[in-house]
Amino acid sequence: MSKGNLFLGYGRGAVGDLVFYHQDGEQIARARNRNPKNPQTALQLLQRVVLKTSSLAFSLMQDICNHSFQGFAEGTACQSRFNKLNIAMFREQLSVEINSGDVDEILGSASNNFASSTASLVEMNPYQVSEGSLKRVPVAWGSAFATPTFYIDVDLATEVPTYADVLAALNLVSGDQLTFLGLSCDDRQEGGQFNGFEYARVILEPASGDITEPFLSDASINDPNDRNRGEFQFGIVAKDGAYYLTFCPTSMDEAAGVINAYAAATCIVSRSNGQIWQRSTQFLVVRSDIISVGGHLQWDHGTDYLGDACQSFMSSESSLLYLNQAGGSGKRGVPIAVPRLSAVAVDDRALVRGGSLLLRNNAVDLVAGMTNGNNESTYVVALRAAGSTTNFKEATFTSSQARIANIGIVDGTTYSVVLLEDGEVVDTIGTILYSEASEATLTAVTCGGEAVVRSTNHLIMGNTFPIIGTKTGGEAGVTYKLALRVHGQSTNVLSATFANNTATIQTGSWDDAVHYDVVLLADDVVVDTFAQVYTQGGD
Repeated sequence: MSKGNLFLGYGRGAVGDLVFYHQDGEQIARARNRNPKNPQTALQLLQRVVLKTSSLAFSLMQDICNHSFQGFAEGTACQSRFNKLNIAMFREQLSVEINSGDVDEILGSASNNFASSTASLVEMNPYQVSEGSLKRVPVAWGSAFATPTFYIDVDLATEVPTYADVLAALNLVSGDQLTFLGLSCDDRQEGGQFNGFEYARVILEPASGDITEPFLSDASINDPNDRNRGEFQFGIVAKDGAYYLTFCPTSMDEAAGVINAYAAATCIVSRSNGQIWQRSTQFLVVRSDIISVGGHLQWDHGTDYLGDACQSFMSSESSLLYLNQAGGSGKRGVPIAVPRLSAVAVDDRALVRGGSLLLRNNAVDLVAGMTNGNNESTYVVALRAAGSTTNFKEATFTSSQARIANIGIVDGTTYSVVLLEDGEVVDTIGTILYSEASEATLTAVTCGGEAVVRSTNHLIMGNTFPIIGTKTGGEAGVTYKLALRVHGQSTNVLSATFANNTATIQTGSWDDAVHYDVVLLADDVVVDTFAQVYTQGGD
């Protein structure tokens, strides 16, 4: 494969034994494959089905999904990531059929919601529509509500929430944005003609900048930011003493005649972090009553069974695609598995997925493991400066392990730790930052007056006491926080900002028997992990 421009610009198509195409702003030329492999197995047909199913979904949602995967360039890179993740989801769902490798097992499968070779409608599945390091927003279908709709399953604690209330409930910061997605079905046609895809972007900061303003005005966003886009209907629903934010595209209001029926939805969190857009990892939530709602939404297509979809890719017996495997002796295949970084450590400090490490020494080694690789590809772990597509340092994996010796990263520059498969980024586990500034450390932590001992797994006799931390060191202009994180995860469950080297987390409560790391953050990067705390047996 080669790259470059033709004399008269970009070209597409074939010339002799060369095929030209345009990808990510570059002209690509590759050799024509005149003898394509076609093993004619049931698993090959299954692969075509899941790719068609995933591709139809991406085509409908590409206005958002072509840039919603953190660490992947807008366009074909995000499309490839979307398909890779969702094909892996289908593979896991179909593990029985795949592991059998049996023709009859696959072609007779009653697994549902798969696209045939001629399909143009999107099948409703819980597609992964984004990926990133921010905390996931829990979205659910409110079938028990007076007017069933989708909602964010987080208690806002008030019937008239302000912007500040929404930020606090979702553990977000002013300026973060929520992107609401909705898929519809026009049920006037038999079998369900999907009407389309709508989205709305809501900046969690009003035009005035005053986050104490109400969040909603009737069914709309109050004092909307000028960067908001799209129109959804919003509301607050009370349930069991809690208050939830509901959302619905204006053209998909089922109460208005059940013409454009609301079928699936989710909400993506985005945050601008310098040159990088961080995202939350979100999946579509498919309403639980899609088969029938008062006689409507009968979209359970007769051709969307896996077996029917596989057979739709077969042709006549004379065709190269004919499945000539009578007797059920189909070739056994291996499920697609996405290569992932695992057990990454810098200077013997673990880098958790979606997390960051602040280093005070750059003459250290990075050690990485990986899973789900194959013997045909070359895998590399690399450090890339924010916004760069060039490897600063790299190391090739041998027996699922790689080491970058003496990383030597530049002071004040953030680097992503990425996994490349044959030169293409397939995974980003987190970031590292080196700073020569004065190091801040926690000197003491107490809970309910009881001292927590450093580097221990500490049992606390109650989960409603405040946690108080004191620190030493640090530098001006940096925001330091005391935070609780579920052990091994990168999202703050509770946090408080330091003032005069002291911070107090007014806990309220946390989950019983769950182990939490007590950490010190410098501009949201972990610089010290003091201990673990947990409760057992209630308050």
